[in-house]
Amino acid sequence: MPKLSVYVPEDLYDEVRRHGIAVSAVAQSALEAAVAQQANRAWAERARLRPMSTVTVDVSKFVAEARGEFGT
Repeated sequence: MPKLSVYVPEDLYDEVRRHGIAVSAVAQSALEAAVAQQANRAWAERARLRPMSTVTVDVSKFVAEARGEFGT
């Protein structure tokens, strides 16, 4: 598995050590979330660029059937 170096302020480093936080697990989880977020943004951007489609439905036939069924 490749290694990455992460630089943090010294006070944050001290707090992480004091709390016994598993830095690798937290970093991996955060990076996975960031990748997923970027993928979602890219998908949304592609969706915005697609031409909009419009569907028109003539509901008069359905209304007539419903009126006949309910006797109105």
